[in-house]
Amino acid sequence: MKRRTFFSKTSSAILGLGITSDSFANKTKKKIKQPIRVCTTTDQEEVSFFVETINESIRVVHMADTHLFKDDERGIPYQEFSNRMAKAYNQTVHFKTRLNTNPEEAFEQTLAFAKEAKADVITLIGDIFSFPSEAAIEWVLSKLKNTGIPYIYTAGNHDWHYEGLEGYSGVFT
Repeated sequence: MKRRTFFSKTSSAILGLGITSDSFANKTKKKIKQPIRVCTTTDQEEVSFFVETINESIRVVHMADTHLFKDDERGIPYQEFSNRMAKAYNQTVHFKTRLNTNPEEAFEQTLAFAKEAKADVITLIGDIFSFPSEAAIEWVLSKLKNTGIPYIYTAGNHDWHYEGLEGYSGVFT
């Protein structure tokens, strides 16, 4: 799957949830008589938001900066640009257990947690990839599809551009 298609399809997930720029715009310029009160609580790695104007719960599993590394022969032309990041995050430490892990294993564990927690949506917020290889994009899409959970994706700099490669996002297909 081409990177541009990936970004296009994942962005459409936002529309599927009914979240658009109009959702956040105050088109009528009404004066709010009372401020909307928001309360947050934290319990270990769980954060809860309580908003008096929202009556339904939504369970969100949030992921960022996973820096997944996967590549195949399609990435050979880009290796001079992917080498540094390919070596940067292959071995990590689990935040809770302190055991050695890797980004792919942690990603799969997080998706399993999302299913177990019956998440309504998964948010992937930037630097999901160490570099935008087609192999990594295909792997993530297959894993997300297998959860059956809608997702929202926002690209970080490592998700759409190879470090050091001249050009802009329009040249990557």
